Amino acid sequence: MDSSDDDIEFDFFDEEPATAEKAHAPRVRLPQRGGRGPRTPRGPSRPAAPLVRLLALVFFVVFLVLVFALLIQSCAGESRHSRYSKYMNKVITIAGQSTNDGKQTVSALTTPGLSVPAMVQKLHSIAAQEQQNVQSAESLSPPGRLRTEHANLIEALELRVSGVNGLAAAFQKTIGQKTKTDDEAAVLSDQAYRLLASDVVWDDLFRTPVQTQLDHDGISGVNPPESHFLASPDLIITQHAMGLVLDRISGTSGSTGTTSGILII
Repeated sequence: MDSSDDDIEFDFFDEEPATAEKAHAPRVRLPQRGGRGPRTPRGPSRPAAPLVRLLALVFFVVFLVLVFALLIQSCAGESRHSRYSKYMNKVITIAGQSTNDGKQTVSALTTPGLSVPAMVQKLHSIAAQEQQNVQSAESLSPPGRLRTEHANLIEALELRVSGVNGLAAAFQKTIGQKTKTDDEAAVLSDQAYRLLASDVVWDDLFRTPVQTQLDHDGISGVNPPESHFLASPDLIITQHAMGLVLDRISGTSGSTGTTSGILII
């Protein structure tokens, strides 16, 4: 056997084992991550988008509720202010007319030269005008929170009608009488006090509580009016003042002129 045969034989035996190793070599598996045991099956994952949309919808609904609540509150405030304003504007008209009737009443009692029949006629006319104020007030529809105060307003006006009519009736009895007694002056004074009482009712039972209610409700720019039937009560309400009125008119019942309330003969 020559050297070339040895080489061939050597090569044959060297290549054969390598082929066998490649054929029978075991496959090595890489370790899996997180493989602490058998995996349990998981349910389908819930996406976050529906939850976000739900929260956005809830926020939007709450926002709309707040906006509508503010709008309703604003409209209610404006509506309440409008009702108060419309009512008070009508009361202001009545108050002005009644105040003017009071001025005419005092003028009728204190104007020199006015005879008793003329005075009585004037007073009846004033009472009729004041009765119209009563009817105007009764036709009003006050806001619900001012119903009691509105009733007091009507009572004040009715006291004025009663007082003026009472004065006219008392003066009517003096026609034809040459002398005027203290009793007559007292009767006239009692009627005049009705007029003063009407001013107290207006101020204490209407104007003041109405202003309090307006302040409580946050109504600005609306104010209850004043109405004083007797701007100067001392001129007519006391018995002494009425006595002076009687002394003045006693000389004018059948005459045409006076000087300082004394009849010139």
